Amino acid sequence: MSEQGHMYGGVSILVATYNGATYLAEQMESILAQVSPDDEVIVVDDCSSDNTFAMLSDYARRFPAVIALRNEKNLGVRKTFERLLHLARKDIVFLSDQDDIWVQGRKARMTDALRQDGCVAVLANSLILTENGVDRAFYPEPHHPAVASIWRNFARNAFIGCCMAFRRDILAIALPFPERLSMHDWWLGTCAMAVGRVCYLPEPSLLYRRHGGNLSSSTRRPWRVVLRDRRVNLRALTVLAGRLVRYRRIAR
Repeated sequence: MSEQGHMYGGVSILVATYNGATYLAEQMESILAQVSPDDEVIVVDDCSSDNTFAMLSDYARRFPAVIALRNEKNLGVRKTFERLLHLARKDIVFLSDQDDIWVQGRKARMTDALRQDGCVAVLANSLILTENGVDRAFYPEPHHPAVASIWRNFARNAFIGCCMAFRRDILAIALPFPERLSMHDWWLGTCAMAVGRVCYLPEPSLLYRRHGGNLSSSTRRPWRVVLRDRRVNLRALTVLAGRLVRYRRIAR
């Protein structure tokens, strides 16, 4: 598969895995229940030590839409998603973690939102799923995530990768990722706001699993970590500004 390959109809569902065998089957089944013949599900495993990749290989044998790949060495979540984005071939891109559950109708609602005029990305609400069951909405009412202001989102990131889908157009400025970056989801949301409108869907369409193995922490981060991330993200914004100039020049 060539990087930045030909674009055509359908959606690319991109999944990064690492030692995710415990919840992987439930997630993959929920995704595959919504996959159409034009879609692709690309999964890159980041050198798991459990049987995650064996499970993925089995899905790839049984389902034509599934492409299972494995990093030669452990790259971490940002680099793994960057690789996935380079591999995506479809016009609409979904990001997915390895342990969440897609609610029936999720793909259709989010792709419908992306058909709205000027909408280049969509952020959908989710329900937090713990070992004790469904807890609460990730974006509880009346809270509305900041999907229209780059600077508000710089102060407090509203974008969670597994809650996002976007038009492949934004990859023209999003890739390659800046050398230093706090998280890929903040960067992709920021790039989307820079080139178009981001739609927000308040109806939850995902069960966002929260457990001890999550890569995204649910606890408040130390200030020194926050300040470090702000510094690297500020540098990333200067990279984005330069790319936007070239993007708009080409778009004329």
